[in-house]
Amino acid sequence: MKFTLAWANVLSQNMWLKFVIIFLTILSSILTVSTVVLSQKEPLIIDRECFSRAVKSGSTEHPPSEIETFLGLALSQRFDTKISQNSDLLSDDENSSRKQEQKELDSKGMSQKIIINSIKINSDTIFVDADRLISVGPVRSVLIFPLTVKIASVDRSQTNPYGLKILKVAPSKNEASSK
Repeated sequence: MKFTLAWANVLSQNMWLKFVIIFLTILSSILTVSTVVLSQKEPLIIDRECFSRAVKSGSTEHPPSEIETFLGLALSQRFDTKISQNSDLLSDDENSSRKQEQKELDSKGMSQKIIINSIKINSDTIFVDADRLISVGPVRSVLIFPLTVKIASVDRSQTNPYGLKILKVAPSKNEASSK
């Protein structure tokens, strides 16, 4: 084989390799851009029934009506004496506070129930205007019980379908003095 023929073959192969490299670079760039663009879109959810159809996904935001419903259930879990407890709605601190409070009420022969009048949702805290019904035997007393509640978002589950958890419940001084 002559040197000039071998050199021509090498140059030909180099040209094809440069073409393949340029083509693969452009192709990988296009695939990268399309992957980034498609990853920003909402996922496609297919509901499989008798007829498969696309379903729009729900928002992960909690509307005020869902927060109010959750607070009604969770505050009842926190304060009511005669209710089965769901520990997924309350933080560990609130669960221990509930157990200690219920132990003290039980030792005194008392029971309590909370009645929620109104809920005001601010950006980070929630003000609850409630009444506390305390009963000792046949005697019942209703006390004003304003609360400040802090909640956090958690994963939804079978035991906590709201995806919310009460972090801290404290008596509110500001709401009581403003009335």
